[in-house]
Parts: sequence; C-alpha cells; structure tokens
Amino acid sequence: MSDRARRVVAADPFARANPRLVAAAARAGGLGILDVADGSDLHARVADLRRRGVERWWLRPGAELAPAAVGALADRPEAVLLAGDVIDAATVAAWRDVVADVVVQVVSRAEAELALAAGATGLVASGSEAGGRVGDTEASILFQHLVGLDVAVWARGGIGRHTAAAVLAGGGAGVLVDSQLALAREVPTGDDLRRALAAMDGSETR
Repeated sequence: MSDRARRVVAADPFARANPRLVAAAARAGGLGILDVADGSDLHARVADLRRRGVERWWLRPGAELAPAAVGALADRPEAVLLAGDVIDAATVAAWRDVVADVVVQVVSRAEAELALAAGATGLVASGSEAGGRVGDTEASILFQHLVGLDVAVWARGGIGRHTAAAVLAGGGAGVLVDSQLALAREVPTGDDLRRALAAMDGSETR
C-alpha cells in the first residue's frame, strides 16, 4: 500500500455518489470514497471532484463499471474498494492496471487470505457492527486477525475516537467511517431519519 494512505477514510452512509462528502473528507485531512455502485455517471462525479479541488480519493465501483472506463479518466482514483465476495485474481489484475491499489472489504480471515492471494494491496476489516454485508466477528477482533498479514488494514464497524486510536496503536492503517457521518451536513439525510438518528444514544443496537 502506498505511503499516501490516509488514516481516516470516509464513505457515504447510504452508498451514494457524494462528491461533497469526498471533498469534506479531504479538507479534514482524510480520504473520501466516491461510491458509484448505484450506477451514477462516473465522469460527471469525477468532474465535480475536480471542481472541488480533490486530488486524492478512492472509488467504490459498481459491478457494471469496467476498469477500462476508469483507466480512461484524466483524474484517476488512488485505489478502488471492492467487496470480498467477488474477488478473483483476474479482477484484481484488471484494476491494478489502472489504479495504484486495490483494497478489499472482507468479513473474515479466510476471505482476507483469498483477497491477498488474488493480489489485493489493502484490506478493510468489516466487523459485525457495520452495515451491509458483514460476518459474525466484531471489528476489533477481526482487525486483530488481519493486522498480522503484512498489508495495510483499515477497521470498519463500531468506530469512535477511542477505537480509532486503538486501531492505529495496534498497527492498523486507519479506519473507515460511514454510518458515523449520517448527521454530517454533507450527507443528504431526510428530516425524519435525521431526527431519529440524533435521538439515539447507541443502546439501540442491542
């Protein structure tokens, strides 16, 4: 993994293309993920990032987006973030032809080992506290299972100030935050959902 890797990686909590959030992450000293898995117009979103002065960012592509389309961009992402259940050597090789790094979001040690065997250069340990596709292992435990694999590892799930510090102290590359940003002004959360989230204290996950 490149030494340009950032400690805090930010993604839209609703998996939407959100150049505004990517730009905010960059201003704060982190790195934002441009999520186009929803089929958003890649060229339009990348042009938006350019207008906002964003130079470094990651891309989460949709299944229909070919690496060649990203290779044709004048401004390319620093890395792509792929799901661990769709990884094979051919896929990783195709992406590594056009981006510096391929980071794979995994839910187990076994999945991580398969990703690395396929050529991945980084891992996101997606713990059971996170949303979307996850396994049975909490982020802190999964991170510990992966951090010894001699590759950059970010933790995702249950991340706060103290857990983020623990990840860095434990040798991690950083953390990935998404649901933690649902109340950020750069995230277009609906009024009803925003009020519900603002009233939560964390015990609701039980």
